[in-house]
Amino acid sequence: MLALAAACGLSSCGIGFNRDWKAAQKAPHDELSGAWTGSWVSEATGHKGKLKAIISQPDAAHPHDRTVRYWASWKRILSATFVTQHTFTPLGGRYVLTGHHQMPAWIGGEYTYGGTSTSTEFSASYRSSLDHGTFEMKRQPD
Repeated sequence: MLALAAACGLSSCGIGFNRDWKAAQKAPHDELSGAWTGSWVSEATGHKGKLKAIISQPDAAHPHDRTVRYWASWKRILSATFVTQHTFTPLGGRYVLTGHHQMPAWIGGEYTYGGTSTSTEFSASYRSSLDHGTFEMKRQPD
């Protein structure tokens, strides 16, 4: 995550995210789409910070795939945003999520994601060549 913050620079890379996140709190949503908030922790470095996400509605052609826009803070003054695709596969009243996206090699290269989600809680891990850790989020109340 430190690398993601460094890649984007200071908090200016969140321009527009906060507006969209607030709108997502008020927008109609299904079990997964909408605004989420929580935290991330790097198990490699011990770094941690706030985490927000906007999970999109699925499209008809790919009902399990969703775009997830993340905003992550680090050291209270740095933040970064990134967009990735996750596949949410229904399994026994919850969803198993997987995903990946490619970043520059100096930031860790490919990041992979895995975890579970319900309509109220999101728990996932991330891994790259330079970092690994966890995301924990809850749905923002309507």
